Amino acid sequence: MSDNAQKNFDTIVHLGAGRDTNGQQADYGARRIILVEANPDAADVLAARNAKRSHVTVLPKAVAGSVGTRVLNVLNLQSASSLNTPTGLKKLYPNIEIVKTIPVNTLAADNFIQELGLGETQRHLLVIDTPGVEYEILQSLIDSKLLTQFTRVHIHSTENQLYEGAKTTREIGPLLSKQGFSTSIDASTPDHPIIKAELSQFYAELVKTRAELAEAKAEIARLEKESGIEIARLERIVQEAHYRSELTNSELVKTDAQLELIKDFLSRNKAS
Repeated sequence: MSDNAQKNFDTIVHLGAGRDTNGQQADYGARRIILVEANPDAADVLAARNAKRSHVTVLPKAVAGSVGTRVLNVLNLQSASSLNTPTGLKKLYPNIEIVKTIPVNTLAADNFIQELGLGETQRHLLVIDTPGVEYEILQSLIDSKLLTQFTRVHIHSTENQLYEGAKTTREIGPLLSKQGFSTSIDASTPDHPIIKAELSQFYAELVKTRAELAEAKAEIARLEKESGIEIARLERIVQEAHYRSELTNSELVKTDAQLELIKDFLSRNKAS
């Protein structure tokens, strides 16, 4: 993924932004940046450093896989702080230790992203830099079908399980592939690689097509209710189009043809 491809996002959502992401995020040239940090002390520093950047919002919140009450383990290496208990981390950093714990109320990742109201036709980047909690956040967004709102996803991961319940790079990568993302690994920091995923154009078109099909079905239902028009044939067309939308890229052409037929019918019906 080239540097140019990473720029000009409409929105960047960075979960686990830490204290100082100012330089990195500025390079992406996003119109809107949302920095989320669970550690209130780090969030205060982050807010101060971005005070003059009107397009940046800093949220002192903890995002996880579900709503609940958790404990944030703040470590002497603050970038390694986690909502999960460190386990294998000691092998990697022999002098690592928990310096304090902070009770936090977690937000479910799917609800949090939903409430941001991201535009479906815009380009968004999601950065997940939440040690030990990457997998549960990712799974929450997959289950709610919200992950594909992002054209790119960057996940800071680890080669080995360093936290209780955490998943490794090898386990997280396939999840992204199954959602239509192509992935590459930035291993410039070997123990903490970054999975960089890009949503394929075909999958993006498929998501758009499914949305159009849903709108068409809703309009048909409205017409049937208001005017009693016999539209069983059109419903069959919609069902077939939905089936075709599950097939390969070449089948999208056929799906588009079905949609045009529906749109033409709706247009003529409204005109009459």
